[in-house]
Amino acid sequence: MTDGTTPYVRPDVAAFLAFLNAQEGPKMEEMPPEAGREMMRVMGQMADVPRGAIAKVEDRTIPGPAGEIPIRIYDNHPDREPGPVMVFYHGGGWVIGDLDTHDPYCAEAARQLDMPVIAVDYRLAPEHPFPAAPEDCEAATRWVADNIPCTGLVLSGDSAGGNLTIATALALRDAPASKPVVAIHPIYPAVTTHQDWQSYRDFKDGYLLTEGGMTWFGDHYAADPADRRASPIDFDAAGLPPTLLVTAGLDPLRDQGRAYAGKLIAAGVPTTYREAAGTIHGYICLAQGIPSAKDDIRGNLTVLKAIVAEATAWAEDAWQMPQGGIDPGEEAEDAAIRELGEETGVHAGLVDIIARSKTEHFYDLPDHLMGKMWGGKYRGQRQSWFLMRFMGEDSDVDIATRHQEFRAWRWAELDELERLIVPFKRQLYRAIVDEFRPLV
Repeated sequence: MTDGTTPYVRPDVAAFLAFLNAQEGPKMEEMPPEAGREMMRVMGQMADVPRGAIAKVEDRTIPGPAGEIPIRIYDNHPDREPGPVMVFYHGGGWVIGDLDTHDPYCAEAARQLDMPVIAVDYRLAPEHPFPAAPEDCEAATRWVADNIPCTGLVLSGDSAGGNLTIATALALRDAPASKPVVAIHPIYPAVTTHQDWQSYRDFKDGYLLTEGGMTWFGDHYAADPADRRASPIDFDAAGLPPTLLVTAGLDPLRDQGRAYAGKLIAAGVPTTYREAAGTIHGYICLAQGIPSAKDDIRGNLTVLKAIVAEATAWAEDAWQMPQGGIDPGEEAEDAAIRELGEETGVHAGLVDIIARSKTEHFYDLPDHLMGKMWGGKYRGQRQSWFLMRFMGEDSDVDIATRHQEFRAWRWAELDELERLIVPFKRQLYRAIVDEFRPLV
């Protein structure tokens, strides 16, 4: 390390790196892309575990913005009732990697999470430079929401795939898919194009992911540093779903991952950060070469499963109709309101509550429902939508200012919430302005 200290390295990681660094022959950055892709496949065959038993693995293609996108569906209980599904974007610097390089990990995720996992084989650079990869990932994720029976989406990916996880989540935050994103799990993600990080200087050589390799990836991908999909750390993170972000202690990307976790927390996003101390970038695909990676994978997925369970349980509770006070016979009057909800991405259950409830003021809604509307877990474009709905156009209160105040509250603070909401008349039948964008 540049400060003269010696980093902690696990014994199995040290043995793997000693073997890897003793290999002769050209480095990946000295090869053409196709040779680099084959190198990654061979490493996976040597250093990763077999796929293992799983009830269903299906390869198919789906429509994309520039042709067919291959996907692979994993499900250990294919006869299950609809629930959350994971959409996974593989790593490999946007240049290498495919469905096979991450096949064992995706199968393990499907088993441990007990949910379907759908891996996306997006277009690679340099044949298809930026922004082909994020365009494919967004399109594939929207297709999953529309065509795979599910109640919500969990987005995940490693390295370049971690970047694509965040980019896709931001896209779906601003223009929601037909199913909500309930959680995201970026694994040692790339969140910026610049390399001014201490971990980059400390681990840029000898720890699998090298400075030469990262330059090779960046040159082929040719991302625009000013684009949110390339550098999400430079853009607003408010309104993203609950996040489990993990890094590796010996990874050049470690510090930018730490920084992005901090950004998420500062933006009010429910965030869990885990760092796998003493191991390297790419460990989710090295479970045989680095046996301790199995524990890292298991730990990450255990935490993610709990996050998804909490998020989906809360959503089901929040969307549940309150008992009493609902007149089921007002279909014609309420149809327009529900259509507005669909246009703005508000969940149909809440729109139905609003459309059918005839209370005079917003603060008369049930306390448990109002609290969850405005609580720490309920943010982003739907929260902003409610501000526009319940603060009249004639209000002299600045919407953006009030939005910032609301974002900081927790649902338990109902007394203060009611005090501030009382002056705002509930205007159920006011149309949303055409150019409205979420204030996040």
